[in-house]
Amino acid sequence: MRTIETTLYEFGELNQEAKQTAVKLLRERCYCANAEWTWEDARATIKTVEETAGVRCDINESSQGFYVNHAFRRGESDYMSEKDEFEMFRSKYVREFKEMLWCDQTMLDIVKNYQYCERRCYEQNVAWMIVKFCEKINDDCMCYFEDDNVEEWIRMQDFEFTEDGRLYQH
Repeated sequence: MRTIETTLYEFGELNQEAKQTAVKLLRERCYCANAEWTWEDARATIKTVEETAGVRCDINESSQGFYVNHAFRRGESDYMSEKDEFEMFRSKYVREFKEMLWCDQTMLDIVKNYQYCERRCYEQNVAWMIVKFCEKINDDCMCYFEDDNVEEWIRMQDFEFTEDGRLYQH
């Protein structure tokens, strides 16, 4: 058997280089999981919107942001205009809304405030709402990764570190 003694530090006690190491390692290791959970919630919210609207959207992400690759309707509505159909979707979504996730509230705000575009068909309008939602979630997730936010998260967790900024595992 051998005994190893290690001095442990709170984040505020680390030198600047060790703090940078801690932020980098925890951003990569732990903090990314929070963003992935957010996107799992976002995908569930998108599915609810698609089901309520009767639309399936194929949305992709590029370096320039999100875009609609394809959007199609599951069933056509012959008895009303696309704008009326959109308003019916909006009314149903707002009426049946049951807040469960932060993402749901974000989408509700977008649905309530979205301005219907006459140049787009019904499914494209639904798809563009989802694109706006994806962009908002992405922006929110990206701010999580800024150094100040990661440092605040580290302080809230009361982690202990080795002198070089690595997280100490008990």
